[in-house]
Amino acid sequence: MRVVALGASNTAGYGVGLENAYPAVIERLLRARGLDVSVENAGVSGHTTGEMLARLDASVLGGTQVVLFQPGSNDVRRGLGDEVRERNIATIQDALTARGIHVIRVAAAFEAVRPGNLQADGIHYTVAGHARIAQLLVDDVMAVLSSQLQLCSPDCRSVRD
Repeated sequence: MRVVALGASNTAGYGVGLENAYPAVIERLLRARGLDVSVENAGVSGHTTGEMLARLDASVLGGTQVVLFQPGSNDVRRGLGDEVRERNIATIQDALTARGIHVIRVAAAFEAVRPGNLQADGIHYTVAGHARIAQLLVDDVMAVLSSQLQLCSPDCRSVRD
């Protein structure tokens, strides 16, 4: 099974490394629960929603069941309007949904762990912050993947497992 984390610098693990970024932590948590899953990190530091949209097909390959989507705040930092950002977010979500991919927005998890879990720059999460984000998201990812396994035949499960 494949999950892709699509986002900007916090998804990419800025300041903590790929192995400590929330996508890698989620993969470890899911594997500990017995799922044969790959959580691919498609975070690119500095990317805007327009840049994420431009690389969407290359970042989210066929066979992906879930996308963890972190639009980031680079649009604001670059002076792009809210209208452009919201249009890009909607286009990304619509394109993924049309491909049968479940989209989980990570903003609520990010906001929930913000206090006390940011690096000195006040933007990027610490190792502990990434671990807490992963803990908040893993049950949602597990639920989607489990429901998809239940919907397919035994042959489908053996291919995916």
